[in-house]
Amino acid sequence: MSWDELVVDFDPDEIQVRVGGTELNLVADRADLRDYYLRTGPHSGMRGTSATWYWCRSVEVANRIIKQSAYTFPSHPAVKLPRRLTWAEDPFESSNWRFYLHSLRAVEQLLGAFVETRSEPFIRRATVLVESWIECNTTVPPPSDKSWHDHATANRLTQMVLLWQHHAVRAENERVLVRLLSAIHLHADVLTLESFYTHHHNHGLCQSVALLQAALALPEFARARVWEETALERLTDEVRFGFTDEGVHKENSPLYHRYVLALLDRAVSLLQPGTRRKTVPGLRTLIERAYRYLAYAVLPNGEFPLFGDTDTHHRATWMPDGSAGGGDMTVPERLTGRQELLYSFTQGRQGLRPSNSENVGLFPRSGYVFFRDGWPGPDAFGDTVYFAFKADALSAVHRHADILSFCLFGYGERWIVDPGTLWRKSQTGSFRRHLHGPSAHNLVLFDGGEGQGSRQALDRATAGITRCERRSAGVYVVADCHYTGIGRHRREILFCDRALFFIRDTVDVPGSEAEEHEYELVIQLAPDKRLSCLDSAYTVSSATRSDVQLVIAPRHAESLELGTFEGKTSPLIRGWTALDGETLEAAPALSMRVHAHRYVFETLIYYRIAPRAGATALAEELSKGFERCLAVYRGFQARRRDL
Repeated sequence: MSWDELVVDFDPDEIQVRVGGTELNLVADRADLRDYYLRTGPHSGMRGTSATWYWCRSVEVANRIIKQSAYTFPSHPAVKLPRRLTWAEDPFESSNWRFYLHSLRAVEQLLGAFVETRSEPFIRRATVLVESWIECNTTVPPPSDKSWHDHATANRLTQMVLLWQHHAVRAENERVLVRLLSAIHLHADVLTLESFYTHHHNHGLCQSVALLQAALALPEFARARVWEETALERLTDEVRFGFTDEGVHKENSPLYHRYVLALLDRAVSLLQPGTRRKTVPGLRTLIERAYRYLAYAVLPNGEFPLFGDTDTHHRATWMPDGSAGGGDMTVPERLTGRQELLYSFTQGRQGLRPSNSENVGLFPRSGYVFFRDGWPGPDAFGDTVYFAFKADALSAVHRHADILSFCLFGYGERWIVDPGTLWRKSQTGSFRRHLHGPSAHNLVLFDGGEGQGSRQALDRATAGITRCERRSAGVYVVADCHYTGIGRHRREILFCDRALFFIRDTVDVPGSEAEEHEYELVIQLAPDKRLSCLDSAYTVSSATRSDVQLVIAPRHAESLELGTFEGKTSPLIRGWTALDGETLEAAPALSMRVHAHRYVFETLIYYRIAPRAGATALAEELSKGFERCLAVYRGFQARRRDL
């Protein structure tokens, strides 16, 4: 079939889109398409060495798209849509859902199902959706605010290139391929625009990788060299800006760290050694460090601590591995310490067990510390006691008011939690603001906490880890946060043997020595936990395990106003979580309040295994626990003076 026969009745010059004030044709250079078609032949498709990525096991989801026209996107329930989409659909009035729709997440699910099953209906439906998107969204104005969203456009380009890879060898209508190539060309040109590029953001990193993918997949296009050079220049800059020298992504969320690590893995798979003119300096070293951080950050059940915009829906074991279905995280062969990393990512099922001396993950310049009581085998891996501490906010992106907050996991369950987030902004209002604010995190609130949760206060706060030492008796960490014009908070954390935790919070407001202020230590518990008070100590019980209790006890409780709350909406919202990013749940929380100019909270936290009943038994445990922790704490203080 000739080129002229392919393009009969197809006039790309009539299809235009306006992006950032710039009007672009669907095909920027029709001669480029002709050249590509003639040089590669109508059925050769992409090169056999090209990388593919599918991010989830998707056969069940893809079947629902085909059979029921039902679409399922993360953090949203399945919803039935018309067979012929208008691309203005918005069943949940959700910006996040519209983003997934215009990212062609459904095409990603269908392609993944096709590669896993080789069933043709999946790829045919994917093709129909892409053709429909092109027809409805290359208009002025487009049907949705997400039609040409910065991040959705990059994701969509990736799916279109992957569709070309699989469709080029089996198309029933070559004109479909020409139209697909036209759309790929348009998307790459849009991403090249400086006005469209999202500088120093995970969206910009995604844009750079998608542009690089298109350039290397379709080198016959005259513009491919420009795409490649632009992508590499931006990718280099994004990597330098977006990560600390410890390999930690700066956007305040372990979930987004996982996401951008996947993007970096994708870039490495594209930039194979010896095949490209340029590369990204230091990329492999950065990826190695980024994997190490994630290996410590991941909870023993494969989920994440809920710092920043993070939820329980996504797991660290859900990672691109270059084949359909994703499956457990695959640690690249090239990484140093690969076997130890694999042990963490697979919950001890694969890899080499780290030594117990490697149970502390310290990232002081990035503001994170992770502690676990060991690395057991796969049968007991979920029972690991795990503590995560966040001591800085390196950027404003995906940030919550959680500086110096912590989480605790043990015996297969979350106990002390950060509250999660709500992705559906339009339906959450004040609840979403609460979950992002300081009163939902495990912090000390200054005079109600309203001031320290403001954007200005967080932008101006100076925080970080100032000391971390390890001795045979335990691990000692010190971190400070100074909120300009609000107050100072020093949090000292002591990890003793047998997962005994001692937390010391020193708070004051400089310049107000003659005034008293209200300080409130808040500890947020998981929604499935039961809270009881016994002689000024709190016991936390699990709904599923009767053999384990968590004890949270303040020292000098007589000076504190102790209280609890759960599911309050008036006068203030208190005691709520949204761990999965979607469902609001009432959850118990502790409050320890005092009025003073300067105060020191001292809190003991530990697990009771097969706990003995009665106040006397608990009092004996607390006395010994405080005595043990204070002795270790004084030892660290004495050593500091000696230094």
